[in-house]
This record gives sequence, structure tokens and C-alpha cells, in this order.
Amino acid sequence: MPEIPRIRRIIVDLELDDNGARALAWSHRLARPLQVPIEAWLTITNASTERSSHDERAFEQDTLEVARTWLSERGIGVDAIHVASGSSDVELIKTASDGDIVVLGVDETEGLSGWALGSRSHLLAHNLRCPLVVVPPSPVAQDDGPIVVGDDGSDANTAVIAWAKGLADDLNRPLVSVFAYSPFYDTFDNAGDFGAEEHRAHASTDAIRADLAELPGTADDVLRDFAVETSAFLTIVGARQQHSLGGLLLGHVVDHLLHHPPRAVAVVTHAALHS
Repeated sequence: MPEIPRIRRIIVDLELDDNGARALAWSHRLARPLQVPIEAWLTITNASTERSSHDERAFEQDTLEVARTWLSERGIGVDAIHVASGSSDVELIKTASDGDIVVLGVDETEGLSGWALGSRSHLLAHNLRCPLVVVPPSPVAQDDGPIVVGDDGSDANTAVIAWAKGLADDLNRPLVSVFAYSPFYDTFDNAGDFGAEEHRAHASTDAIRADLAELPGTADDVLRDFAVETSAFLTIVGARQQHSLGGLLLGHVVDHLLHHPPRAVAVVTHAALHS
């Protein structure tokens, strides 16, 4: 399993609304201790059907000034603003690479169903070459809020936990590895590989794991509740190795957390894990 690169740049999808302001505010809390730049990407669509290249450049400059004014009025600084025409999703997928992290402000509920189908976050999580963070409307995490990482007990999840551990160390925040199990069968909820006792023995020999929380219930409910109860700064999950339903789903835990993120959620994408 390849090592996921540490964060070297934060890319924010800049929407000039509450979602965009929230994504930027969270990104600053991440960028300060990491000492990495924040780059805002703003995509535009010129509705005019008759325009020259000069008109297009003027329109982009006007949009850039609007964005700068919007940021200034809110006291938000960024290291760079990029303006591009067309789809912001296409630009983010094309631009973001190893060592980046993309931050997206989202609503309380994403997508058309409990699987987040039809949402931008779902599309980006399928196609980005780096981790994606979605920031919903939620209380600001406490200064000592932990990094929470889902632990499905599989070898494939090792890279996700290692990346979470590196990020927690860089941010000087505690790391909690969360394992969900069935209270009725003592079986592992996600992978079905082993029960709580076997998982405990496995985790005790794994040096990259920090605090371990073993909680009964389904993994999506356990992670959601734990993030709220601990005022987590970030909850990290990895996309499943195998796409399900012809590639529509990322794994039920990821899909459900994207559909209704309790707090900031990071998805370590397929490409980030297997590039």
C-alpha cells in the first residue's frame, strides 16, 4: 500500500456564500499549523452569447475583483485566487494532485439519497487524486478536538490510518481510531474479517494506531455520533477498494457520511490510495 503524501497545498472551492466562507474558515485552521498555502478556485460562466476574447478576459477580471472584495469584507485571506470558465468540478479534478487536499463547503444534507448520489462531493470523491474534505454547517470544533479515523480492521485501511496519524501529529491533535462492531454477533461491521476481541489483538500490535474506541453499532452511525460527541476537528474515512454497484458507490460508510456529514469529513479517495 503506497504512502499518502502529507498535505502541501489546500485548494478551496470558492463559492461566494456561507458554504464558501465556512470552507475557507476551516481551511485556515488547517493551514496555520501546517504552514501551507491556501488557493481558492472560482469558476464562472459568462451567459453572454456574443463575446470576444477581450470581453471574456474583462469578465474574468471583474469576477476576480468581486471575489477579492467579498474576501476582504469578511477578513479572509488566501494565497492565490484562480478564475476559470466552465465546471468547477472539472477544474478541481484536473488541478488537484498528490500532496493537495480539496475543501468543499456543503449543506447539511448532500445528494439525492442516503448514498449521496448526485452530489458534487460524491463526484469529487470518485475522481480526485487527493483527499477531499467536506465542511457542513456545524459548531466550530474545539481547539483540542481530535482527529477521528474509521478503522475497518483491514490491511487496506492501514494507509488511511497512517495518513490520519501523520496529520494528527502535524496538527498536535489527539488521534482516535474508531472500530464499530455488532453487539449481537461480535463481528466486524465493515469487513466481516474478525470480531472485537480479534480486532483488539490486531490493533495492539499496530504502531500507527493511537487511542482506540470500540463501539457497538453500524460504522456510519458510530462515526457520526462519535464526531459530534467529541467535537472532532476532522473525521477521516477511506473509499472502499472495490467500487460497488458498477462504480456508483464509494462504500456505505463513506456514502452515508457524505450524505449527512456530522462535522468536517475527509475522504481518502480511490486514486489517493492506489495511484
